Amino acid sequence: MKITADNFYFKTKATWQACDVPHRTPDFESESGSQYWYSDNGVIRYSGHWGKVSTCDWRCDSSCGFCEWNSFVAPSSVQRHTNQYGNIDCRQALPRGFCRIPQIKGIKLHYWLKKLEIPFARAFVGFDHSRGFSPKFDGYVIPSRSKPKVMEFVRQKANERK
Repeated sequence: MKITADNFYFKTKATWQACDVPHRTPDFESESGSQYWYSDNGVIRYSGHWGKVSTCDWRCDSSCGFCEWNSFVAPSSVQRHTNQYGNIDCRQALPRGFCRIPQIKGIKLHYWLKKLEIPFARAFVGFDHSRGFSPKFDGYVIPSRSKPKVMEFVRQKANERK
């Protein structure tokens, strides 16, 4: 996925380099007051807040930073489909090419998906009314092409427990 002025603000990660505020009108100003100046090489952002910015993770040691377009890290294939909390609502059809793996008792699937370097998102179905209106956890969503690898791993772990 190529990062441009049209999508750099959607679930990306970046470390911005401190720079001076440009002496011209910003190309864009957000509702929170952050100002943006675009160039062919990247974007300058002047803001009082960094870190978790909407759906992004942006770091800067200054109130004004520059980031080249090719320095933004695009979201993984799974993360492009998550909501603002990083979850996927499985009451709706999953995007093409993805499947749900239920949580398996006794196996720390979250840990092993990370260890196997398989992109994933937490899957939820509806709400657990016994805990207020918290989403009800229902496993993980992974790329379908990774399912055979995960299922083989789960079989191995299940056999080790016997």
